[in-house]
Amino acid sequence: MPSDKSKKQVPDADLPRDPDSTGGIPLGMQKYKQWLAALNQGDLGRNRRTLGYSQGIVFMQDGLYEEALMSFERVLKLKPDFYEAWRYRGNALRKLHRYSEALASYDRAVQIKQNYAEGWSDRGVALWKLKRLEESVASLQRAVLYDPNSHHAWNNLGSVLGEMSRFDEALGSYAQAIALKPNFHQAWNNKGNLLRKLQRYEEALVAYTRALKSKNTLYETWNNKGTVLRGLERYEEAIAAYVEAVRLKPDYGMAWYNQGLVMVKLLQYREAIACFETAVELQPDFCDAWYNYGNVLVKQERYQEALESYEKAIALNPKLIEAATAKAYCFKKLHQK
Repeated sequence: MPSDKSKKQVPDADLPRDPDSTGGIPLGMQKYKQWLAALNQGDLGRNRRTLGYSQGIVFMQDGLYEEALMSFERVLKLKPDFYEAWRYRGNALRKLHRYSEALASYDRAVQIKQNYAEGWSDRGVALWKLKRLEESVASLQRAVLYDPNSHHAWNNLGSVLGEMSRFDEALGSYAQAIALKPNFHQAWNNKGNLLRKLQRYEEALVAYTRALKSKNTLYETWNNKGTVLRGLERYEEAIAAYVEAVRLKPDYGMAWYNQGLVMVKLLQYREAIACFETAVELQPDFCDAWYNYGNVLVKQERYQEALESYEKAIALNPKLIEAATAKAYCFKKLHQK
C-alpha cells in the first residue's frame, strides 16, 4: 500500500505574505476622499503638492499602486525633502514587488528625518523581502527605539526574528505588539503561526482564537486553527474550522485539502475524496493534494484513478519517491485483475 505522507508533506498553513506595514491611513478612506474632493474644488486652497500627496494616498487605498507611485513622484519633484512622500513612494514600490527601489525610497525618508520610526519600520519590511534579515532586524530595532509604542513595528520585528529561528525573541516582540494593542489580530495570528511551528499547539490555539475574536473573517486564521486542532487530534473541531475557512473563501484550496486529511483520519473516505478533488480543481499544481488524493482512491480500490493522481504528483515533483512507489503498486493491482 502507498504510505500516508500527510504528516511529512502537508505544507504549513498559510503564513502572512508580508509582515504588517505601518502604512495605514489614520483618518480613514472616506475622509481622504472628502478631502480630495474639496481640494479639487479649491475649497481648501492647498497647493499642488498637497493635492498630489492626497491623491497618492487614495490610490494606495484603492490598490492602484502604479498611479500612486506617479502621484508621489510628482510630489517629490516639487518638494524633494518631503520624507512622508518618500516613505509612501516606497510603500507603492513594495506593493509592486520592486523591493530594491522601495528600499532606496525608505533610505531617502530616514536620511531626511533620522528619527522617522514609520520609515525605519517599512525599510525593515523591504529588507525582509530582500532576505537581508540581519539588516531588517537592525532597521526594525531602530523603529521601536524611536517609537516604542509602534505595535506594527514590534509585529514586523517578530516576523523577521521568527524567520531567523530566533524564536524566543520573536515571541517577545509579538508580546510587545499585543501589550500595546490587545486586539491586534495580525500579531495574534503571527504568534499562533510561530507556536504552531514549534508544535506548541495548545498555546497556538489560544493565539488563533484571540485573533478570530478580534476579526472573525480571517479565513487563513480559521485554516491555521484547524491545523492545530488536527495536531491535537480534535478532529471534529478541526473540520468545523476548515468549513468556516471555505465558507469565507470558497476557492481556498489549502483548507479543502486540510479538511480532506482530517476526513481520512476519520475514515470518511468519500468525503475525503470530495475535498481533495476540490483542492486540485482549485490548485492544479498542488502536488501534495494529488498525492493524498491518490492515497484515498487506493483505499476505495479505484486504482486507475489513483494511478492518474500519482502521475500528476510525480509530474509536479519528480523526486517524490512515495508517489512513484504508489504508482507502481496501482499498476500491479490493475494487472492482477
